[in-house]
Amino acid sequence: MILAACWFWAAAFTHAFPGLAWYEGKPAKVVKKAFLMAMRNGVFTMFIILLNIMPVLFLVRRFTSASFGQWLILYFLLGSGTVAYLASLHIARLFAPEKMEELERREE
Repeated sequence: MILAACWFWAAAFTHAFPGLAWYEGKPAKVVKKAFLMAMRNGVFTMFIILLNIMPVLFLVRRFTSASFGQWLILYFLLGSGTVAYLASLHIARLFAPEKMEELERREE
């Protein structure tokens, strides 16, 4: 039950920041739209959540090893930026159909 609640929370807030940049309105309404978008695109949402969690799990597994410091520095130098870049590519793909619809509405 707690894991399911955490997944729904992560799904909503993974899309909340781009939703705030994209939609107009009150933050509660935007978070609701972001949550609905996350549920409509479950595969992409799951990929983005796993993409954000995997480096942390990787570091936790190596916490007791002698090379933990090297892995941590590598993550700070390359990992966080790579995760953010890949997540932004997938989130941009999620917002692309809505962008096309909005452009069509403006042209009419």
